[in-house]
Amino acid sequence: MYFDAWAALASAPHLLIAGRLMLAEAYLVHRVSPDRIAGMGIAGHALAVSMAVQSPQETHLIAGNDNPAPDQRYVYGLHGPRVPGKTSCVIGKKIHVVDDTGTSGNSLVTLIDMIEAEGGTVAHAQTLVDRSAGKIAELLGQRGIYYSLVYVLNESDRIIEPVM
Repeated sequence: MYFDAWAALASAPHLLIAGRLMLAEAYLVHRVSPDRIAGMGIAGHALAVSMAVQSPQETHLIAGNDNPAPDQRYVYGLHGPRVPGKTSCVIGKKIHVVDDTGTSGNSLVTLIDMIEAEGGTVAHAQTLVDRSAGKIAELLGQRGIYYSLVYVLNESDRIIEPVM
């Protein structure tokens, strides 16, 4: 079953609510306290923006682009405010990585690899909807990264259920 979170997140009120739910789940339930929030892709970046502007603490935004095509507006890599005196936007920082839907975990892993390659530490990974049946939690757990989600998509029953 195909699930398109971007269709729902394209509405500003829905995006704000989704960002608020993800903040509550990460900050209140798991006590995540990152320096930066990173998202990749259209919906992942939109969620990161929504979370950053609603965060109870000052949190900078990082956008990841994993498309190496030369005609991109933003080149491959991480984009955000540079750490003073450094060439990276993540070096020495704790990063909260987010995405709209988790299926295989590939987008999260790509973003995590980009962050770690530039000297950042991923403090937490999170998706709004998980449809991986536990695969992402296992994959990231092997790397020592805690993964959480707000909703789980039950593929067989075609039901989205809240986790909290």
